[in-house]
Amino acid sequence: MNGRGSGLSGEQIEFLLLLSRTHSLTRTASALGLSVATVSRMLGAVREIFDDELFVRSGNSMAPTRRMTALVPKLERARAVIEDLVSEEYFDPANIHRVFHLMMNDNAFVTLLLKALPAIRRRAPDIRIRVMPPDGSLIEHLRSGRLDLAFFYDPDGNPLPADIHGQQLFASRHVVVVRNDHPLASCPGPVSEEEVRAYPLVSLRLPDYRGESTVEVMHRTEITTNAGIYVETPYFVTLPFALLESDAYAVMTRELAERFAAWMPLKILDVKLDPDSPLRERWNPTVIWHSRSNDDHQLQWLRAAIVECFQERRRNGEES
Repeated sequence: MNGRGSGLSGEQIEFLLLLSRTHSLTRTASALGLSVATVSRMLGAVREIFDDELFVRSGNSMAPTRRMTALVPKLERARAVIEDLVSEEYFDPANIHRVFHLMMNDNAFVTLLLKALPAIRRRAPDIRIRVMPPDGSLIEHLRSGRLDLAFFYDPDGNPLPADIHGQQLFASRHVVVVRNDHPLASCPGPVSEEEVRAYPLVSLRLPDYRGESTVEVMHRTEITTNAGIYVETPYFVTLPFALLESDAYAVMTRELAERFAAWMPLKILDVKLDPDSPLRERWNPTVIWHSRSNDDHQLQWLRAAIVECFQERRRNGEES
């Protein structure tokens, strides 16, 4: 920073994060309810604060500089702290008596919501969370107010719509899982993908809802089998039961595999990855919400509580 009025306001933090997603001053201005001239002046002010262009014109879009790209995770953490402070200022979480509606699949329920729920309920014992299954209308539900929050992942990293905000929780990857007494489970070292392909696959096939990207993700991450499909299922939580009854393998997120292995006789295989291995596909879950809820202090607190749970994971070095 240049030392000249180096303080950064919450509004400027929100502006920078939004522009980093939209790459458009016009769309950013629309999402913030401001004029393009106003956000242009705001960009000039933050450029002075950081003594960096932050965004440069690239065709019809605003491309972030290397400095801006490095700032994004820091700004996300700062926003979470501000939201937590603001929500604490307005109310005691113990006084929340409300039903929150969240959309997620069963993988996110097991690995994300259940991870954060104990800490949330300790501070807000009367909170109620109602989970809705994906139906292809996630963005529309957030805009209409039917949904408060959702867990989301786009493998292609496409920007969210200008009126939808998001914060990545952590970065992870996919793994191969088999039953404990599977022939590959006793191998002394890493197994090759070719060895895995010799066994049938328990394949996850989610409903092909328009606008959902999860189906494509699972197609990408499954190692192609040479022994055929053992069974296809639309539910993550059915995967371990199929594995326990067969010599099949399944591909799932590391977090889900660890939860299953803690309760069932299952093993995460140590697989030597091919250079173009589908297992190199990352899983970067994000919590998303509509800009309308930025003034909802109860929802701010819930978001901050979820984010804090996984920031603790980051601080402890638990990311895959």
